[in-house]
Amino acid sequence: MPKICTVAAALADGYTREVFATSDDYDHFLLVKPDVEFDSRFLAYDTDQHEWIKINGWLYSFEEAPGSCIGPHDGIMRKIA
Repeated sequence: MPKICTVAAALADGYTREVFATSDDYDHFLLVKPDVEFDSRFLAYDTDQHEWIKINGWLYSFEEAPGSCIGPHDGIMRKIA
């Protein structure tokens, strides 16, 4: 797991896909690898808490959230099929 907890470090490590993850108990704005398998367990950078976390993907619903984590956005999140 990467040790430096900044958005810049996450982006430099290839965590460039911005998603919103929601479950019954938690909501997260995350940076993930572009080729992440959302129904697996994977590493993500939580941009709200500024920490690396492991996500059990089968417990969450995911939406594309371009710009919501690292810059301006249109406020529209798109469901990931």
